[in-house]
Amino acid sequence: MTSHLPSTTAAASPAKAQAAQIPLQTFTIPTFPPEALEADIKDLILTSDIILDDYSALLEGMVQIPELPKSIRSLTLEGFMLGL
Repeated sequence: MTSHLPSTTAAASPAKAQAAQIPLQTFTIPTFPPEALEADIKDLILTSDIILDDYSALLEGMVQIPELPKSIRSLTLEGFMLGL
């Protein structure tokens, strides 16, 4: 199960973005829009925004990983240990 990454207006052009930070309320990584797949994103930061009471139950579900930008060289996970 994947969700879609919402489009947002940013100060920098998405085509020039070097990093993306995505808050996750589940263990589902959103589908990247085509322009993000073509961008030169080097760093991906996934930040847990999961409700602590839901954390254990969410770990039991299946996780699907959508296509990610091929240019990613660094993946950072933030806050995921807080739920255990």
